[in-house]
Amino acid sequence: MIDILGTKARKPPKQRPIKGRKSLEPSRAIVEPPETHLFDVPCPNFDDFLEIQQFVHRFSAHFDYISDALPALTSYTFSNRTCVTVAHSLLTFLLDDSTTGNPPRIKRDVMWPFIAPYVKPSPTDAILDVDWDEVLRALASSKSHRTVDLMPPQVQIVILRCLVTAVLESKYFQRILEAEMEEHAQAVKEAREEEREYRKCEREARRVFREREAELVVVDVENVGGGRKAGLKKDGKAPSAVQKLREEFKAESAARQEEFGKRQRKLWKKVAKTQPRSTTLGLDHKGNTYWGFDSDPDSVLGFGRRWWLPDEGKRDEAPCWFYFSRSDVGRFIGFLECVLGDLRDCDEKEVAKTLVGNLATLAKGGEEWEDRK
Repeated sequence: MIDILGTKARKPPKQRPIKGRKSLEPSRAIVEPPETHLFDVPCPNFDDFLEIQQFVHRFSAHFDYISDALPALTSYTFSNRTCVTVAHSLLTFLLDDSTTGNPPRIKRDVMWPFIAPYVKPSPTDAILDVDWDEVLRALASSKSHRTVDLMPPQVQIVILRCLVTAVLESKYFQRILEAEMEEHAQAVKEAREEEREYRKCEREARRVFREREAELVVVDVENVGGGRKAGLKKDGKAPSAVQKLREEFKAESAARQEEFGKRQRKLWKKVAKTQPRSTTLGLDHKGNTYWGFDSDPDSVLGFGRRWWLPDEGKRDEAPCWFYFSRSDVGRFIGFLECVLGDLRDCDEKEVAKTLVGNLATLAKGGEEWEDRK
């Protein structure tokens, strides 16, 4: 470098890092959170509604006529007819489980007195501002299935939640759950064995490719002489034989990966289908809960404060229901992993890791998973 006087200019001294000072550059790529939208819920106790929805969706094959209520539940709507259908089906199951011989077949008009003993509101139901003693008296003295028509949706949902709890605690349903868990474990095993076999085949294919590539490079060196970099022509391009081998390996590897992706999506869909879960996906480190199931293939729901919003957007926001697109699950996982990498609280990390694992399982069952890997 020459300065304006024609003398040789000195190079500027190199900037050396100060000992003990950490770099200000981020240690990992920053992933932005997905776009979220507020969700208009049909009732105050929407989390109870979701548990009922997913219970019916997951286990409808074990109950009489309960699948008739599934379209309404999966579209996030609730009606008196839906309540009566689900309640009658769950009561029939409970009576089958609690009696020997031929269980009584209770008609819908007289079912509510039989349901009343199962209705045990929890302390958290106090926020609904309902006189539960009056509700229980109405159920115990009911002579028509229309008794619940005058009750608000949140009360009907509590009644169904109590019935679902009773079913989950029944001995017969416990046996069903055990069988479901065995099927789920087998599905997970199949998916992981398939992945291990794919990795093994890829390693073997790459080993064979490297050996064949080395043989061709040696031949090229012998043909063109060893004065240049092995395997290269005078113009620096790879010889045709080596290049052809590399292109074939790349195409075959892409075809194997595509086929593996198809099989994995199929297996992980089976895993999601056999997963005996009707509760949330988990909590993040701020206490937000998340829901995502096969019954709603388009979105993931959440409840809490959207702490990732800019300060002006989150300062006054109360806990709310929100959702983001199912296609953004991979992006949300990446965002959470970035945030967790900066956390020091081990308990918060462990809680959020469970959520990340469930989100990953949910994503693996989706068509978009391969594109996000």
